[in-house]
Amino acid sequence: MKKLLLLLLPLSLVLTSCDKKVDPVAYNDSLVKYSEDAEKRLEDLDTKIDAFFDSEEFSAEESAKLVEDMKVVKDSIQGDLDKIKTMPKPTDADEFHNVTIAYVESLIAQVNIYSEQYSKLSNDMSEEELMKMDDVVNKSLEDTQNKLDAMIKAQTAFAKANNMQLTTDFSGSK
Repeated sequence: MKKLLLLLLPLSLVLTSCDKKVDPVAYNDSLVKYSEDAEKRLEDLDTKIDAFFDSEEFSAEESAKLVEDMKVVKDSIQGDLDKIKTMPKPTDADEFHNVTIAYVESLIAQVNIYSEQYSKLSNDMSEEELMKMDDVVNKSLEDTQNKLDAMIKAQTAFAKANNMQLTTDFSGSK
């Protein structure tokens, strides 16, 4: 029994010390899927916001529904972010991983900006107040776009380092 234990101990050390390799292609696909899912949720919210503004009547009932939609979207995007943060990473994926996290966090920040700004809406708002609100939202959108650009750049570098070819099919996957 002791001989068996002494034989199994070094073998178990060797097996547990082996680094489990994460497939770079599968990692890329999963990371892109989660970030695209989060982005799609925000796009769907944007559609609801557009419809809200098109009505030009900012009733308390409609405002409350929009606020609830924002909460649901924010929670869903947070779920995507949590999945991204816990994904095992392949070698050389730190930059791609970190900027993807920053991008998805910017989507959450975007929802927060929407919530802050649109909670101020009333039928009595002046054109100037609406323009200020629009400026804050647009600055946030610009930040999100910059984070997306950084993510694409990091993904390209990750793909190159792993001899992967990135292609975009128009169904939304890479």
